[in-house]
Amino acid sequence: MRIWITWERHRRSVELAEAFGCEYHCIDHAGKSRLARYFLSAWETWRLLARTKPDVVFAQSPSILLSFLVAKLRVFRRFVYIIDAHNAVPNYAKKSGPLAWMTSFAVRRADYTIVTNEELVPPIEKMRGRALVLPDRAPRIPERPMPERFRVCVKPHFTLIASFNWDEPIDTFLEAAAGLDEPFTLFVTGKKSKAGELLRYESERIVFVDYLADPAFEGLIAGSDLLIDLTTDDRVLVCGAYEAVAVGVPVVLVDSRVSRALFGDGAIFARNEVSDYRRVLREFLSQPAYHRDRMQSFQGDFENLWNASFQPIEQAIAEIARSRQ
Repeated sequence: MRIWITWERHRRSVELAEAFGCEYHCIDHAGKSRLARYFLSAWETWRLLARTKPDVVFAQSPSILLSFLVAKLRVFRRFVYIIDAHNAVPNYAKKSGPLAWMTSFAVRRADYTIVTNEELVPPIEKMRGRALVLPDRAPRIPERPMPERFRVCVKPHFTLIASFNWDEPIDTFLEAAAGLDEPFTLFVTGKKSKAGELLRYESERIVFVDYLADPAFEGLIAGSDLLIDLTTDDRVLVCGAYEAVAVGVPVVLVDSRVSRALFGDGAIFARNEVSDYRRVLREFLSQPAYHRDRMQSFQGDFENLWNASFQPIEQAIAEIARSRQ
């Protein structure tokens, strides 16, 4: 039996759990205090492992505490242990303190740690772990109508997928967009309470939509003419790129080696500069149909590429599971 455990909802976990044939368990106590959340999540994780007695356990990390706890619980049962570290865990390789120690311990005790690209392999190996590379699967996004309040805005519709984290050059992009003369509406997702001084860009053409539940968010991105998802961390593959592939909508990404390696045949790339963001926006506006056709053609190529990455990883996990029986 295979199970996938996560302490927060994440689209990657849902998709990979199904791909690996796992029973998916999201133990989410959002809304409770941090101490209560960790205690309840740890207790339920222990009970889940005791009840299901799995042969293979996948744990999403972060949470660092989850990956550490599962590593400790291997003392009681010899299951195959896989950490899905996606983009985050390697950041702890160059840090010190309790979280770095817990991360290193979990990675050493795991049979494999999965990361999204080759740039993240050395940090895992530095922690004496064994890394496997698997990008996100293109999510299955159901067809949904674009919410009426967005549909009536001036077209074309651009959507900047934002969470207002430290690595997102949102200010630079908004400055670029605000300086364009061409007609458009730019929707900025993410909690408006986190936008801070960026709200100075709010206007009829730049709309901060606040947090959206999945149906509204999915309708917005599928109904957009162009998506934008930006990071200055050149080791990160952004979620919005996968979502763009899923809905067949062109996407602007910050130019980096890892993004070009995976999305080079489908995305539009820009340097993190006001002038270059304006250049790619004008380029898109001059031939939107070309960029949409290019992305939709890339959808099948991406699926083939992902399957080619997935199969050897599935085989490696199956082989080590058989050896433990």
